[in-house]
Amino acid sequence: MRSLFITFVFLFANFAGTAYADQSVEATLLSLEQTWIDASKSNDVNTLKDIIDDRYRAITPTGEQTKADMLRPTASGITQTLQNMKVHVQKNAATVSGENVVVRADGKILRLAFTDQFVEEGGKWRVVQSWVTQP
Repeated sequence: MRSLFITFVFLFANFAGTAYADQSVEATLLSLEQTWIDASKSNDVNTLKDIIDDRYRAITPTGEQTKADMLRPTASGITQTLQNMKVHVQKNAATVSGENVVVRADGKILRLAFTDQFVEEGGKWRVVQSWVTQP
């Protein structure tokens, strides 16, 4: 009976540690998503290079994009708001999905659904792939 109790305590401690680690990763990835938006808006190429992996590919309503495309300056007067984000972590890979509400300079509002795939290598999370659709 005592060994069953010790086993239970050990398993619970491991589960709690994993849950805490996942929450920390989730917070990191949510922060990275906002940092990506902010860096795009301010044309902060160094931050974008740090977040976006060299292998990056995105499938969007306007076609495929690469890291080089993402490093190009964006149009001014655009605001983006991320909503309803969910994070799923599996070891050193994670996906973040949600909505990006884009308000263009002319006032037109675009609602985009996205899924970003991140990979952790060398202690650093970077986005490797994105899918964007306009529902």
